[in-house]
Amino acid sequence: METAREEFIVPVDFPADIGKRLDRQYIKEAVAAISYYNGMLSENEACEIIGVTRRQFEEQILPKFNLSLMGGTQEDIDFETEGL
Repeated sequence: METAREEFIVPVDFPADIGKRLDRQYIKEAVAAISYYNGMLSENEACEIIGVTRRQFEEQILPKFNLSLMGGTQEDIDFETEGL
């Protein structure tokens, strides 16, 4: 069963020289990774948006943006490691 999709367009103004250096996929990856990291998306949702597997997301996308799988606060880390 395929998930319904809606195009979400956010206009962002960049100086021409910067805009030419950034590609759409990079921007999608950044938004998905940061949204996941900040708890706005689940890992599955982030993966779906950018079209990668969980493994690719964890091993390639998050590190690309210097983000950790466990989140940034000590509270996040304590929650993720509880029971280990």
